[in-house]
Amino acid sequence: MPRKRKGDVETTRPGPMAKAIDKGASLSPEFAHTLGRSAKGISNEDDSSNGPREASAGDVVGLMRSAKSVGELVLQAVNLPRLRFFDCAFFAANRSNYRSKKRLAEYLEILSEYGCLQAEHGRVGKDITGWFHERGVDYVPHESEETMRRYGRDFYDSETGFSVTMEEHLRLGAGGNRDEQDIFRIHFRWSHAEKLVLVGHVGRHLPNASS
Repeated sequence: MPRKRKGDVETTRPGPMAKAIDKGASLSPEFAHTLGRSAKGISNEDDSSNGPREASAGDVVGLMRSAKSVGELVLQAVNLPRLRFFDCAFFAANRSNYRSKKRLAEYLEILSEYGCLQAEHGRVGKDITGWFHERGVDYVPHESEETMRRYGRDFYDSETGFSVTMEEHLRLGAGGNRDEQDIFRIHFRWSHAEKLVLVGHVGRHLPNASS
């Protein structure tokens, strides 16, 4: 498969599955309307003659934690610093019925903090796993070789037309539990070139070698 580098991130041309996820996903009418109206989701209200008000950190966190659905929560999360969500991440979020939205919001806030520290200092400490663990986040640095061979973890970036491999993920719910309301995954990759956390999947547990 042809490969290309976008800065420090190796990309591949998307396969049929990636394209299908990106182009064929079904959005709820309400979510599609909100996504089309504003990718930022907050700065639509003109509260002065000077135009739309910029969202503060408090605005973003408050709106995330009051979201009525996972899709709405992730739509608000685009306002968190140092995160860039692929379209397929929004589609996955819209299909999720994960129940603990408060905990999901906390995970995304911590992922944003991770991005800010990476951008400012080039690292978050000697041990990324330990850094996330100290904050109560279950971080998985890579998938098994068998999972990558059978399923891969390539997520389509519509801005570049290529897919980015993202083995790193944050895990909510684990073990033998497969109830979609109790498990959640956030697949991401830090881009040194863009100084952003690229987020390819925010949703259900993806197939792996032990599924």
